[in-house]
Amino acid sequence: MPNSDPIAPPSRRVVSSASFPQRERPRPDALERAEQLVGTGSWEFDVETDRLLWSDNMFRLLGLEPGAALPTPEHVIDRTHPDDRERVAAAVAEARSDHSSPDVIFRVVWPDGTIRVLHGTSTFIAGEDGATSRLVGSVQDITTLTDSQRAAAESLTLMETLQSTAPVGFGFVDRGFRIVRVNERLLEIIGSHRGDPVGRTIAELAPEVWGQVGAIYRDVLANGRSHVNVEIERRESDSQDRRLLLANYYPVRIDTEVIGVGVVLVDITEREEARDFRSAVMDTMVEGLYVLDGAGHVTFMNAAASRLLGWTEAELRGRSMHEAIHFQHADGSPHRERDCELLKVRTEGGRSACPMRPSPARTGRSVPSPIRRRR
Repeated sequence: MPNSDPIAPPSRRVVSSASFPQRERPRPDALERAEQLVGTGSWEFDVETDRLLWSDNMFRLLGLEPGAALPTPEHVIDRTHPDDRERVAAAVAEARSDHSSPDVIFRVVWPDGTIRVLHGTSTFIAGEDGATSRLVGSVQDITTLTDSQRAAAESLTLMETLQSTAPVGFGFVDRGFRIVRVNERLLEIIGSHRGDPVGRTIAELAPEVWGQVGAIYRDVLANGRSHVNVEIERRESDSQDRRLLLANYYPVRIDTEVIGVGVVLVDITEREEARDFRSAVMDTMVEGLYVLDGAGHVTFMNAAASRLLGWTEAELRGRSMHEAIHFQHADGSPHRERDCELLKVRTEGGRSACPMRPSPARTGRSVPSPIRRRR
């Protein structure tokens, strides 16, 4: 008599098959709809009769309405992109002769010219005698995936090209301040020559630099704020020459999470030295010198010009020089801008000379001024 004790060991329980409902399978129309949802199609090929069957969505993957063509391997080959056709034909021939299971990625051209990328894979089903009698397969439209992969590869190639050729340092640092990605230029700028930098911390690679920017990295990671135009100094290890660096730090996010810090670094030593030299020369000249932009506004003025005119560079920068110093002739009559030598030099080129009469509240005297167009 069967043991009906509900707590009896499993080995002693008897379970009737009647206690399980008969397993039901999805209806064919449900399977067809599922194929449409995921962009797949299915097929079955009888090796003995050379007969090929397609699901409705298999037709759609080839740009056809269901039942619009007789399913044959040759029709698939005809729909294949010319550059992929030979490879697909070879896979079909091998499947027919060797009963192999093709697995191939290829492009098809729809009747309207649309190009789609398909991935076909298959397996064989053996007959009662053990020999291969049928091949069944699935084809998936992977156009979107392929396009995304291509776009990602192009972006990566562009970034790698930029990183390897630009005269700017690029780097990415994770939340543990370890180098994840860095170009050679950044390593040169920070003076690091200590082997492979990936996985090592900035403090290890460039302790002098880290001492100046460690707090900035922490702030970027903690608060998601960018820090731009940060000036850094370091010394060359051999010559002790000073190098001036300009750095920018940006939070790198995935969704809302800051996963690291992006770094852009430029060596501005030569630029700053040239600026300092230019300032030193300009400030020691006995002649007054100023520079105007295309609109006649002051962009630069040296110390001698400031003494002669009675205006500081800060007071005149961005203002019209004519309105400041050419507002009247030496005899006190108004000096119209259209008659101003400054305008003629800017519009016609060449050089000229004219007296300047600064505001009486400044110097009260006229100053002769040679004017030359800057080319």
